[in-house]
Amino acid sequence: MKEERKISIKKEYEILKSIGFDKYGELFLVSGKEKDTDQNKLYIMEKIEVKSEEIRNEIENKINILKNGEFKYVVKIYEIYFDSENDKFFGFIIMDYYSKGNLYKVMLESNYLNKRTIWRIFIQLIQALNSLSKNDIFIKYFSPRNIYLDDNNNIKLGGDIIFIFKDTNLLKQDENINSYIAPEIIYNLPYSKDKCCVWPLGCILYELIFKKRAIEFDEERNVIKNLFEIYDDYDDEFKTILHKMICKESNRLALNEIIFEGIVKRKVIEINMFDEVLKNKIICKYN
Repeated sequence: MKEERKISIKKEYEILKSIGFDKYGELFLVSGKEKDTDQNKLYIMEKIEVKSEEIRNEIENKINILKNGEFKYVVKIYEIYFDSENDKFFGFIIMDYYSKGNLYKVMLESNYLNKRTIWRIFIQLIQALNSLSKNDIFIKYFSPRNIYLDDNNNIKLGGDIIFIFKDTNLLKQDENINSYIAPEIIYNLPYSKDKCCVWPLGCILYELIFKKRAIEFDEERNVIKNLFEIYDDYDDEFKTILHKMICKESNRLALNEIIFEGIVKRKVIEINMFDEVLKNKIICKYN
């Protein structure tokens, strides 16, 4: 490991409490203490054990891109520190805190999400993925657990989507995660980056509508179980787009095609997001 400047997380941030774990490390609620931080603001600090120089470099590169770029509907990253603790090496990532929690919590606590809210979340997710894709940040999976809501009820994509490493075996340790990973990645087949990130987008849209998973992964048998079911009398607009997202890769929409689907374009206008989408320059590949 390269030598680090000596810093103290405890000096710059006050650790208020542990708030759980994600796939890669422990999460803490912290507040700023030093003059360079907002002392009235709360942050999330993620503590990740860094076991190799390769992993450290990959984390650092992605964090620097996220910290210095402008990303629509993506969790803001403020800083990353590396330090040793009890003969182990850790990365400490400081990011925004969202008091409303994640989308998984919202779905559990809400008996009903209206169609306008669902379309708004869906279109914001498309913009989040697009802003990352334009900066060559490729997401193999995301789930309702790492989609957060800010005080204005806008979504923020974050959490462990940032730390997807080259070793795809890391993706096979959690059936909750595998339920949102495209089959071609699960089975180590060739895949399109622009299409495999559409799979979890479709799974989340299905879950927002029906409050149940579209896909479950049988870890013991290494089999994907298709729970995808839409009743004939259900909303044709949702049915049409879902069938183009949760399907074989050859039939699946690519990320840069979704926003130009007739149904989605109409919804962008209906919920007054046209100017916003236009401003973010989501470009159709056929232009």
